[in-house]
Amino acid sequence: MPPLSDRELFAHQHAPAVSVDLVSDSPAMATEEGASACAAACEILRQKTAEAVSFAADSGWFARLGLECILLGPGSIEVAHKRNEFVPIDELENTANVVSALIERFCRKEDAP
Repeated sequence: MPPLSDRELFAHQHAPAVSVDLVSDSPAMATEEGASACAAACEILRQKTAEAVSFAADSGWFARLGLECILLGPGSIEVAHKRNEFVPIDELENTANVVSALIERFCRKEDAP
């Protein structure tokens, strides 16, 4: 290893003390574009494609287990987890309808009476 230059030596000797505390570790979730749950949600929502988001959710843990995950719900990330957070009632109702349709599609037994 070559000797350090004066500049590198100074930077090394005067480096600020830095510490990092990991307070949360949420793995990323990446669902393939053609995944059945994603396609079904897009169809129900009358969307052509799904969109990616850049915030943490527990779905990354489920995806690590090999489960196909999607992330959807009412409200806006702009007001989520902030003072005076709110979700309009019509968005709650619409999301309940979407979740019901997804449950019907993926959880209904074909041989049920």
